[in-house]
Amino acid sequence: MIYNTEKIFYLKESIPHTWLFPQLSAAIHHGGAGTTHTILRYGLPTLIIPFGADQPFNADRVFIHRLGPKGIPTRQINASNLSNALADLLHNYPIYRQNAQKIGPSIEQEDGLRQCINLIEQQLKQ
Repeated sequence: MIYNTEKIFYLKESIPHTWLFPQLSAAIHHGGAGTTHTILRYGLPTLIIPFGADQPFNADRVFIHRLGPKGIPTRQINASNLSNALADLLHNYPIYRQNAQKIGPSIEQEDGLRQCINLIEQQLKQ
């Protein structure tokens, strides 16, 4: 599943979030809706490195709600920005973790599929 070249690890196949995220203390990712939702469902602080679509919005929400450091757009990432964000994540980890753990149970109780179906049905009735 995983092979490496020196210090770089490559995944040859996908790893289910439901297996991976419970193994983590925090996550650094692109900020897609599904990944962000699942990470917060598991109560994990997160650093988002957005590159498009809804990802900058998700990064802002994470930062505003103190669930992780301010996101770094990919076009602005460099060693200094990344090390500062990681230092922030480590320094404020207890706050980020506490906030993420508060939101996790409410996310877990959501029935997103049912809500989506209801919205579509309402639109079709109009």
